[in-house]
Amino acid sequence: MRLSSLGINKELPTVAVLGAGASRGASCVRKVGIAPPVDADFFVQAQRMPSSELLKRDHELFAFIRAEFGPSDPPTLEVFFTQIAAVDRFHHEFNIKGRVSARFSAHLGTLRSLIPRVFRVALGDCDCFWHERIVTALRTGDAVLSFNYDTLFDRALRSVGGKRWLPEVGYGFDMASGSDLWSPPPRPGPAVKRPILLLKPHGSLNWHIGEDGQGVSMVDEYAPTTTGSIVPPTLDKTAVGQWPWSEVWRAARRVLGSARMLVVIGYSVPATDQLSQALLRADVNKLSALVVVNPDPEARRRVIDVMSSALESTASVVELQTIEEFASYLPPGPNESPPVDPLAELAKLHRQMRLNLRELAQAQGQLEESHGSLEEEQRELKSTVEEMETTVEDLSSCADEVQRLTDEVREIDARIDSILG
Repeated sequence: MRLSSLGINKELPTVAVLGAGASRGASCVRKVGIAPPVDADFFVQAQRMPSSELLKRDHELFAFIRAEFGPSDPPTLEVFFTQIAAVDRFHHEFNIKGRVSARFSAHLGTLRSLIPRVFRVALGDCDCFWHERIVTALRTGDAVLSFNYDTLFDRALRSVGGKRWLPEVGYGFDMASGSDLWSPPPRPGPAVKRPILLLKPHGSLNWHIGEDGQGVSMVDEYAPTTTGSIVPPTLDKTAVGQWPWSEVWRAARRVLGSARMLVVIGYSVPATDQLSQALLRADVNKLSALVVVNPDPEARRRVIDVMSSALESTASVVELQTIEEFASYLPPGPNESPPVDPLAELAKLHRQMRLNLRELAQAQGQLEESHGSLEEEQRELKSTVEEMETTVEDLSSCADEVQRLTDEVREIDARIDSILG
């Protein structure tokens, strides 16, 4: 990736690290209603779902949370998973009543089924222009390390990744089946040697892990069959040592070790996520550029502190607020409308206004000309009427004389008749 608009003029092998904030700031996220959840407000967002989307066992889970954690301050997703999983394990391992309580396991199962449904309602068939811009800017050999369960970046790769994205191998392990569902449209030309990698160390809600735990298939996003494809956010990270997550973490170590630019978007390096911190501290080195995107200055500072030992002395460090702001420094993706040039639009509007004014002036002139012609016709008609009135008056004054002459002619005729007779 090259970020010339941010002063990073050299193309550098890049890893983009995505946290929940990258999804929260997506261009397609609704401004009202349920938002893509983050760890801190998962249960707040879940309870905003339409009633038609909530099941009886979901309401039972919410009632359990209010009873266990209080009515006003729901726990984070990590706290709930960590504490309730520990309580469940305690009841199983130290059972003294002869009957193990199943309610904790039931609530954990409900929560697992609730996670994909919350993301489905929040994101649905969401296509994010900002994610697509990032995909467009990535080069072959670059990688994305996403700690998110959602499929926003998967969708962006399918939409604009072209030949740089091969889902059958792009997740860091060989996909068993279903990769055609997430492949870009076919394009002519040879395949690339080093496709983009999308590494998801906590799993993905478009994977289905077989019952034997040995094969992963790609399925429709947020389907019920994806519930077992994610690593719950708990302090206990032993699950990542199992396949396929173990392969993803190894691939993450390899790409981070060769990265020369790190772009961290919406990921705050939480203090409890020691394994992710270890991943970044152990393998990132010789960074020429670090871009940190987060509205929280303290979160940005934590990322910079964690990566400080990996920065070269001349490294560029850029801090930005949101994924939208970061995307504004990238070229538009192919699915976006052409960018609007405000100055060009203003000039176009000015030209249109001038044209309208000229047309108005012409219309006014024509109206005045027509008005002048009408006045002339009115004057001519008035003159004609006046002449006719004069003629009528003249004719009227002659009428008496005509009558007198007529009477004289009649009298002469009478005399002639008497003489002749």
